[in-house]
Amino acid sequence: MDAFLCFLEKYKELTSIVLTIGVFILGYVLQRKARRIQSTMTWKEYRTPILEFANETIDVMSELEGLCEMNPEILGQVFYDKRNEVINKLSSLRDKGKLIIPNQTPNLYGNWKREAYKGIRHVSLDCLISTYYLAVALDFNRQRYNKQSFNLNRVSELDFTNKSITGKRHPNLIQGIKILKALNSLPEQISYDGFKNRGWSVKKGVVESKRQFTSIIQQMVNTRAWIDETKKYEPKSIMPEHNRVDGCEP
Repeated sequence: MDAFLCFLEKYKELTSIVLTIGVFILGYVLQRKARRIQSTMTWKEYRTPILEFANETIDVMSELEGLCEMNPEILGQVFYDKRNEVINKLSSLRDKGKLIIPNQTPNLYGNWKREAYKGIRHVSLDCLISTYYLAVALDFNRQRYNKQSFNLNRVSELDFTNKSITGKRHPNLIQGIKILKALNSLPEQISYDGFKNRGWSVKKGVVESKRQFTSIIQQMVNTRAWIDETKKYEPKSIMPEHNRVDGCEP
């Protein structure tokens, strides 16, 4: 013990330097670990409410999809009430979404609007807007109209100043116009002819809206992106000089 104390006394300057370096390295490692923990906590705080909102939204979209298979001629008032319930849920989700996924660039657009509505709406909420229009387009009198597919190219080319184009002569034309409006609201624009030129119905529109919404949310909460971010805080390995090429790692 005395010999050790004598050694420390003799080389106290060197000992001080070694201890300083050791404390610095320990502090550096602890700091990086703390940043990783903070990153994990932040990720969970960000990810959880988005997933909860997305799950609720997908449930309502699925309700609307199922409603397309029901027969309003048999269900009558029950169908009408269910349709209105879905419309109300979608309307609520549109505004809830703004609290969880705020508008982008609020300082550049819509300065005259209230705070939550300034800026550009996130593309995930565009899918909700589209689904809302599709719910409104759902016919509550005849089931076949909800399954009938429209070639939206033909609908978009109609001359609505022509008085011969009326609701009486084309009772489901208004529905085609609403479907067109809904699909034009989607972030990823689609072919008006539909898949394999089979046109678009309310149900097909709901399926497409749900597909795009799910894909966008998946990108937002992608775990791989979080893992890549946390890797930035991993200590870099120190490679021997003979393994380096021009000062760079191979």
